[in-house]
Amino acid sequence: MATTQASRPPPAQLDLGERIRRARAHRELTLAELAELAGVSKSLISQIERGIATPSIDTVRKLASALQVPVFSLFVEETDVQMIVRREQRRIVRYPGCLATREILSPGLRGRMVLVWVTFPPEEHGRPRPARHVGEECVVVLHGALEVLIGEQAVRLDRGDSMTFDPEVPHLFRNPTDDTTEIIAAISPPNI
Repeated sequence: MATTQASRPPPAQLDLGERIRRARAHRELTLAELAELAGVSKSLISQIERGIATPSIDTVRKLASALQVPVFSLFVEETDVQMIVRREQRRIVRYPGCLATREILSPGLRGRMVLVWVTFPPEEHGRPRPARHVGEECVVVLHGALEVLIGEQAVRLDRGDSMTFDPEVPHLFRNPTDDTTEIIAAISPPNI
């Protein structure tokens, strides 16, 4: 039976599923092996790979960790690495359940660091729940204000302020204002 236009999954779902499938094949993992490593069901992974299910960002993080790839790499197509990224060539990442827009300023995701321009709409959280990952992270507020929740501590950063922190501590970014906030984040390694 042919698939109708109305029943086809959106291209973004297919792209995400295809990238997960390619990463799984590259690591030579079966669906069952990836499911066990990620702590999710085999059927869910199958549905994600076929573009039938849209995973939460937490599920994508678990899959990325099990596949040993940066989370970003599952949302954007890796291009030939060059030294320059022109403004119109920036790859844009939007996580499920989040209105913040992440523009990747680094030419590739396989280096030791990634640079990201993040735009938060008014009163928007960067993620539904705090995240944690290995490495080091530094943020600079370009416009507006940013509240950084690290563990139980809340730190407010205003335009021009910067902060470096250990991202292994659960953290969350939030725009506490009714204006747009823009930041640049440097993350090393780019496995977020």
